[in-house]
Amino acid sequence: VHNKNILVTWYPGIQNNYMLYEIDRMASGSNWQNNYATTRNLSIVDSEVEVNKINYIYRINVSDKCGNISASSNIGTSILLEAVVLNDTRVLTWNRYSKWKSGVASYHLQIVQNDGSYKDMAILSSSDTTYFDSLAHADLEIPSCYLVYAVENPDSAGNIDSSYSNITCINLPSRLYIPNAFSPNGDNKNDIFIPSGLSIYNNSGNKI
Repeated sequence: VHNKNILVTWYPGIQNNYMLYEIDRMASGSNWQNNYATTRNLSIVDSEVEVNKINYIYRINVSDKCGNISASSNIGTSILLEAVVLNDTRVLTWNRYSKWKSGVASYHLQIVQNDGSYKDMAILSSSDTTYFDSLAHADLEIPSCYLVYAVENPDSAGNIDSSYSNITCINLPSRLYIPNAFSPNGDNKNDIFIPSGLSIYNNSGNKI
């Protein structure tokens, strides 16, 4: 949510006299934080997260008015999208989503457009966790920012869920190309002196 919080939702339990939903959380590489949060609702927004550094795992328990605690739900995992530049290629990687009962159908990689909307760049298989973007994106007047989301296989009732990653931005190294000669003789070959650039931005962050 807004590239800083995580929204976790779940289906209601079957208990008739439930009191609270108890949420356990685990940051990747750490231990479970049992009873991390409680609510009577079917969702929470977790603001105590670093969505651009860590992926988080959640599970839900139900407590009733007699103090009994249910078995845990399946787990839900946030998706952490990371990017590096390698030989003028943006290399995007993310962790697999876990664990929808019917599994992941596909991952959709999106890039942010000039107007702030998102455009699908690629639809990838459920086994993919890496994408190599070698395009210059000269049509964009903003830094290259990406998002990936997982799409669930339909469950037995035909329901399809989705899970969105953080947004990560990365630019190719800036450089200028300046010709050392040109030949303005009207033969349509190198007639115009044209310096060009790649990933050049002004102080406000807008592309030149």
